[in-house]
Amino acid sequence: LTSVKPDRSWSSCLCVRTMGVTDPNNNNDEVGPSSIKLLGTTLVSAVPHSSPQDLNVMVSLKAPVLEEDKVSTRAPIDLVAVIDRSGSMSGERIRLVKETLLFVLSQLRPDDRLGLVSFASSPNMDMTLTELTPGGKAQATKIVNSMQASGGTNLSGGLFMGLDQVKDRQFSRNKNGVVSILLLTDGQATDGIKSIAGIKPVLDGYIKDIPDPLSIYTFGFGHGHDPTLLRGISDAANGMFYFIQNKDEIAPAFGDCLGGLLSVVAQNIVLTISSAKDDTPISEVRSGFNTTVVKPHHEYTMKIPDLYSEEGRDIVCVVGLPATPGPVELSEVLKCSLTYTNVITKSPSTTTTIVHIARPAMTPEQEEEVKRQQNVEVLHQIHRLDVVQAMKEASEAGDKNDFVQSKAVLSKVAKSLETSPAASDAYVQKLIGEIGQAQEAMSSSHGYMQGGGQAQMYAQSAVHAKQRSNHSSSLYSNKAKRSIKEASASVSAPSRIHAPSAPSSSSSSSSSSSSTPPSMSDTVDPVAAPP
Repeated sequence: LTSVKPDRSWSSCLCVRTMGVTDPNNNNDEVGPSSIKLLGTTLVSAVPHSSPQDLNVMVSLKAPVLEEDKVSTRAPIDLVAVIDRSGSMSGERIRLVKETLLFVLSQLRPDDRLGLVSFASSPNMDMTLTELTPGGKAQATKIVNSMQASGGTNLSGGLFMGLDQVKDRQFSRNKNGVVSILLLTDGQATDGIKSIAGIKPVLDGYIKDIPDPLSIYTFGFGHGHDPTLLRGISDAANGMFYFIQNKDEIAPAFGDCLGGLLSVVAQNIVLTISSAKDDTPISEVRSGFNTTVVKPHHEYTMKIPDLYSEEGRDIVCVVGLPATPGPVELSEVLKCSLTYTNVITKSPSTTTTIVHIARPAMTPEQEEEVKRQQNVEVLHQIHRLDVVQAMKEASEAGDKNDFVQSKAVLSKVAKSLETSPAASDAYVQKLIGEIGQAQEAMSSSHGYMQGGGQAQMYAQSAVHAKQRSNHSSSLYSNKAKRSIKEASASVSAPSRIHAPSAPSSSSSSSSSSSSTPPSMSDTVDPVAAPP
């Protein structure tokens, strides 16, 4: 963390864009290159001591970069693919899914393990978690090539069978630390449990019984699936919901997801944020993560899902600052601590930091000058969380067919972005563009419910809430994701259904729907923890 101490002559500091000041004894400077950095940043560099004010503070986690020459040190993964092979998946759809699964095989190492479950009217355990030695890959290739589409859609049966594989890992001596389920479907559930209300209690029971961190990524193909169901499943299990609008997006979507799983650097992440003093209460904590109130206004903890290489996570807190009898050079604002499992070193890690703010004597003119020099990165995160909240509220109204309310919510946040001091920044301009696209998605009930608008809103909101990219988003991505997405371009040739060791490419096929609303790239959904 960059720290700048105010000069005795306050006017000489007004040109400094400071990030706030941390405890000189924090261990961020002592951690290795594979460790997470924990940083604190204030929206303004100083607050006059004579008046009580609310201060926006950003607490940030910065993951290390997994360099290309050290990719071999990545954690091996256990991956279970749960694939819809119902009748609606026949033809090009099942062919491209097969291609994509073979591509996934080509990106995995011998110490990775793959399980395969397919479902139609009933689920089938095609392959239990198997190490991908040459023999294991040959077995998986044969199974993938034999998949045929027919019958109904027992999504819950397929999901629970995949979860059984994950649950049974606890009895295996070869289980890997990173485990995930990839679930793809193109239609509404016609058999088994059909609603998220019915599936979630069972899913929660599985998660409770599985000792290791688990993520479930759901892929909704076309406009016939149930985005509410798929988003509910992924949210319950620390995953992401991917909306695949046409056949050409199947491989990039899986590639984006796989690239992230192959670059996990930290697990079991717990962040604790505490007020530094009794007279600096925390009035709000905004993030996309489950937040526990340990002590109202004074201590909060949040569990953060697995972190990928290069990723960042930002939490915005509002802290009340009291007036002080006189100037204070550096006043403590927040104390933060982070514990996690370092996947690269396979060891537990801890890091701490303390955020400070200068409390000088200031004239009204000096105070205005400081406010004009607000930290742009903090502004970005405030705007990101505002957009997430607006998209969440707009989606909730749209789900109730109240598009007047949806448009009003989106118009309000658009206006706040357009009048922001950071309005001209590329990041904020992107947010403004996405709000415009969201407004178009809300233009009619048909476009929202049947034309893909609902699925787009769900998927893009998750991008910003979790600060994690998807296949249609450029924000929050990393080298591993970009590399595997580029490699997935080989999944297009109509004739290539064979072993993954011999990839080839030819002319690509594409399919798009004229009723599809404009695509949005990169969005989120924050959660404000009650004080």
